[in-house]
Amino acid sequence: MLLLLGCSARKRHDTQPLPAILRYDGPLYQDLRAFLRRRGWPPALRIGTFSAEYGLIGALAPIPDYERRLDSERAAQLRSTVLATLARWRDLADRTVLVAGSLYVSSLLPALQAAGYSSVTVVPGAIGEKRAHLGRALQALPSVLQTRHDPVDMGRRTVFFPDWEDFLDPDFDFLTEHFSGPPGARRRVHAATALGEPISDGILVSLAQRLTHKGLLKQLDRSDPRSTAPQQLRQYYQLPDDAILFGDCGAFSYVEEEEPPITVSEAAFLYHIYGFDLGASVDHIPAPYLPLPERQRRLQLTLANAAAFLAEARHYGSFHPVGVVHGLDAADYARSTALLIEMGYRHLGIGGLVFRSDREIAEIVRAVAAVRASMRRRIWIHLFGIFRPKLQHLFEESRVDSFDTASYYRKAWLRSDQNYLGVDGRWYSAIRVPVSSDPRNRRKLLQRGIRPEDAVELEQQALRALVAYAAGEQDVESTLDAVLAYDSLIDRDDLARRDLRSLYRRTLLARPWEQCPCVVCRSLGIHVVIFRGGERNRRRGIHNTRLLYRQVRNGDQCFPADHE
Repeated sequence: MLLLLGCSARKRHDTQPLPAILRYDGPLYQDLRAFLRRRGWPPALRIGTFSAEYGLIGALAPIPDYERRLDSERAAQLRSTVLATLARWRDLADRTVLVAGSLYVSSLLPALQAAGYSSVTVVPGAIGEKRAHLGRALQALPSVLQTRHDPVDMGRRTVFFPDWEDFLDPDFDFLTEHFSGPPGARRRVHAATALGEPISDGILVSLAQRLTHKGLLKQLDRSDPRSTAPQQLRQYYQLPDDAILFGDCGAFSYVEEEEPPITVSEAAFLYHIYGFDLGASVDHIPAPYLPLPERQRRLQLTLANAAAFLAEARHYGSFHPVGVVHGLDAADYARSTALLIEMGYRHLGIGGLVFRSDREIAEIVRAVAAVRASMRRRIWIHLFGIFRPKLQHLFEESRVDSFDTASYYRKAWLRSDQNYLGVDGRWYSAIRVPVSSDPRNRRKLLQRGIRPEDAVELEQQALRALVAYAAGEQDVESTLDAVLAYDSLIDRDDLARRDLRSLYRRTLLARPWEQCPCVVCRSLGIHVVIFRGGERNRRRGIHNTRLLYRQVRNGDQCFPADHE
């Protein structure tokens, strides 16, 4: 069902943009939100709003506050854009229900007919009759609310994989380097599920994606069909039923802003409709480089937001609210922890730790753990954005319950000497064979006067040499000669100071990919240690993360040296 509503004169006046369904606060919108709160967002429901300011837009499209009423002149101005939007929405549903005032109906109904909508129901009558009809139409839709997972029930430490659109093509051919199809038509699997076995206990998804053009929650134009309904995260990421969905606000993305761009009501609403198991309160990081008064203001704002967020979360009752803890020092973190527990939080997330040294983090964790130990109730504690291998003994002693980290995943391509984690617990350098057709590499080659065809020939010789070495058909030194002959063409300042031959020789002689039983290493062979393009690099990151996850699951406390 495509439900079309007129906008309402009554609005929420939050200064930040809000989804249209939250911005408008007339009786129909209040009824609609009450239904969604009780029943969740039915998969068959699409909602559009005819806004006097913005035209026909999706209910999830964020809009600023405004004051404008629809009149016949404004309706005529919007006609062409409304027709264009209806053309984009034609296949969203097999029937359309129009619930709006007479001027909205007289504008939308001819446009619906002109756009080819054949099954349109116009709800007649005064506002009371419209509300009753809307209620009956919504009640006929199935409920989708399900019991949300609580990591406390797992009885062990949990690890979350932070998502930032880490998808790969499962059918990529590493010999021909062909994808399964053109961009937009390729098969895609998420890094967290590509292995066929878990590499984490769930995914951490940031609502800050709504401020960007990347991710499931990314910014869309207001008339995009995807803004008419939420896509369920479990389906999008192809997660197993027991995986946990953890949402936060991505405070690092707006640390330079005066105020968080996400409101408390918006955060709670989005956690609810997207099916999150855990949702973090709206925080604002008191970064250490900020003036002291500003840091103190952010601490108070974070606590005030946490109180308001807990009330909103209880209003929905569908996800577990996580209170975000910040502080200027360990004592501040302890005070904030106590205040959040007094508010009623049973799940806490310690934020702002990325800025901190190991010594500072140790002090903070001890202080928070001491407060938690004094409480009668079980309090679950998550550390945002860090893992810190050297502190794992302390975290275990302090009963830290959970982490989110992508450090082992991203080291696959962000470090020159620690890209592949062997089952022996040692880091190995991946062997770089850059893609010569990459625009950046092509520019470098042209600047150095190297013909593209010469570069391609050396590139292919390097790849053939590595494959031959893995098959036992070529010795290590001649393989290195071929790799470095091509490698020397690409001027990379960050690697120029390193002895690449020694790093690469160590990797080749150890042949670590042969010792690992994971699907990535079994299927890719030596390609898993070739630093070349996203398909290889992401798979190497998956391999690294799998080993980290298995160590955590096994209760190990000795981890390879790492820098996050």
